[in-house]
Amino acid sequence: MPTTTFPRVKRPGALAAAFLAALALAGCGLGSRPYPLVRTFALDPSVAQAPATGGVKSLKASLIVTSAPPPGAYEGKKLVYMMAGRELVADFYSELSAPPARAVADGVAKRLELTEPAILVVRTQGTQGPDWALEISLMDIYGDLSRPGAFTAELSATATLTDLRRSSPKPAYARDFVMSEPVLQDPGESRAEALVRTYSELVTRMVEELRPEIRRIVVGRR
Repeated sequence: MPTTTFPRVKRPGALAAAFLAALALAGCGLGSRPYPLVRTFALDPSVAQAPATGGVKSLKASLIVTSAPPPGAYEGKKLVYMMAGRELVADFYSELSAPPARAVADGVAKRLELTEPAILVVRTQGTQGPDWALEISLMDIYGDLSRPGAFTAELSATATLTDLRRSSPKPAYARDFVMSEPVLQDPGESRAEALVRTYSELVTRMVEELRPEIRRIVVGRR
């Protein structure tokens, strides 16, 4: 039977408060199904396929997108909501296909792979290793239900681009992202579906803001 993954919090009595918040969450429809049927979602940023270009892949600069370990509240796959009292609570029945830090990194990698034909996005280190690494350090990712009548997707992260060709790799670029977006449910769409869709839109926005610098640095320094 699936269990609720509660975040690690520092305040005394937080575990009990989180349990009460979980009951409140169940009461508002997030955990009200009579049997634990878990739904799994993937972050799927909208991607416009770039036109195919000629060239030999080995001549491209290679880039791997990695994720740093996230805060304890986001180590599991469950969607996380912030309730009244600023308590973070995991959804009983809705989760991502990977822990959120990895899911965001995979979404960034997918969009870069399909929109930057001059960069070879690799999935693994390989024998020689990639030329560059883009590390996503996730700080927060939750649906904010703490304010009556409002529902927002909150995502904050740091993206760091590192040159791995050096004997002592060093960061070449870093950018912080603190993003908040109202979650608007389409007709017939569940709260979890709307939240994941909004996360995907935020990942797309993140990549669109990163792309000019990544292209300038990675392609310009081949």
